Amino acid sequence: MRRTREQWATLIAAFENTDQPAVRFCGRRGISPRTFAWWRWQLRHTAPPSRRDDDVKLLSVDVVAAGDAVGPTSRVVIAIAEVEVRVDVGVDVDYVAALVARLRHA
Repeated sequence: MRRTREQWATLIAAFENTDQPAVRFCGRRGISPRTFAWWRWQLRHTAPPSRRDDDVKLLSVDVVAAGDAVGPTSRVVIAIAEVEVRVDVGVDVDYVAALVARLRHA
């Protein structure tokens, strides 16, 4: 099965949220671990494809201060319907975007 760049990004985002070894994650999905590793590397080391302005969707978010200062262990909470995703400040923005996109379409 051939997957798009976006599908690989979604799969890799799902993997990053598990405690599973890559071999087990791939095995359960029928994915070659070598192909998975290549795409993981590719998505981390290459620029994302350019987007047209009409492809960009802005989402309204409520920002709530959780403390007095933002430190290295600070987290951001993203709420989508009944799901809350907590990510550490500094996590790759493309990763979070892929995860949110996947949750919105699930």
